Amino acid sequence: MAEVSSFSRLEIACLEGRLQSVRFRQKSFHSLYNIIQTQSSNIKDAIAADTGHTEAEVTLEYALAISELRSHYDELNLEEDIKQQHSLENLKATTTNTGIVYLIPSKQNLFYSVISALTASLAAGNCVVVELPTTLTQVSGLLRKMLPSALDSDVFAISSTRPPQDFLSKCQVVSQAEEDDDTLSSSAKVVAIVDRSANVSEAASIIGTSRVSFNGRAAYAPDLVLVNEFVADDFLFHLVQAVTTPLSKPSNSTINHQQRSSPKAQSDGVGQIMKELESSEGVRVVMSGASGNIVEVKDRQKAPLGRRIEGRVILVCRITSLDDAIDLCNGLKTPLQASYVFAAPTEANYLSRYTDARISCTNHIPAELLGNRSICTSTSDDSAESISTLSDYSVPVPTT
Repeated sequence: MAEVSSFSRLEIACLEGRLQSVRFRQKSFHSLYNIIQTQSSNIKDAIAADTGHTEAEVTLEYALAISELRSHYDELNLEEDIKQQHSLENLKATTTNTGIVYLIPSKQNLFYSVISALTASLAAGNCVVVELPTTLTQVSGLLRKMLPSALDSDVFAISSTRPPQDFLSKCQVVSQAEEDDDTLSSSAKVVAIVDRSANVSEAASIIGTSRVSFNGRAAYAPDLVLVNEFVADDFLFHLVQAVTTPLSKPSNSTINHQQRSSPKAQSDGVGQIMKELESSEGVRVVMSGASGNIVEVKDRQKAPLGRRIEGRVILVCRITSLDDAIDLCNGLKTPLQASYVFAAPTEANYLSRYTDARISCTNHIPAELLGNRSICTSTSDDSAESISTLSDYSVPVPTT
């Protein structure tokens, strides 16, 4: 009954246009930022306890969340809003909000998934409902305490169960959940292409890190790596180094998580993939170990190129030319979810232009994509750029 009452308050606030006020949205962002900053240690400990991620990965997720909050806050221009309100005619006026956003966050990197979509929705002037079922995960429990205390109950609510359809029909449903996300089904693929004109050692380091980070569960890590045959041996050499070099020491919470987890359960997914690949006559195992697995495709006709890869497994296939890479990518039945092109500008432009992919990034893999299942939550112009530092993230306080 309490949730139904909260939904009614959101509908009233939506009709009244409470979030049309830029000042109100700014205050909401300040309150949200303050509680995230105050609870930073608890947030990081909760993430590490739930996921077993390393200290660097936990810090990255926290920093990405703060970066999203800051980016969306910067979009709020109080001075411009006042000018528009006093103008006789506003030629720039557009309708950007949808009213109420119902968010179903991903279980993977839960904290970042919630904060990124929540801040984007608030910045656009929407009321928000976040679906957080009652579970034993620490991040979920912390969010259930933090968010209601930071945000006005007239514009924000948490739902422990899926509301009735008559309420959902009034909302814009944003689903990042694996079971509900058709765009990240087993048919969607992510491919990295390394041309002979690329910085091979840097490409190997970036690709290897993306595949083994977050326990190999990053949604937008490459499922297949296409490497020009002239630099393939050099690439594999640097890729082995990238995979076997630890990114950082595990935190105490990470060690405790690993001790509680079953080693068999952790290796079942990777073991199943490796068993499938090893049983194929068209592949060669370059390396296999706890830090990661590298498998090279020797025969495209016999290798399972059309499947999604989960876990710390990197599938590498040699290509003969740019057109060979394009034909192989476009022949995977469905458009690519993302493509990462490592090449000189001219070659990168050619590959990006003719490869059928939802997004394409050149010479880097954005950290934002590795931390989230949805690529549509950020409205910042900088959303396609990787973050090079994990510190000095703050929300500027406007003068009154």
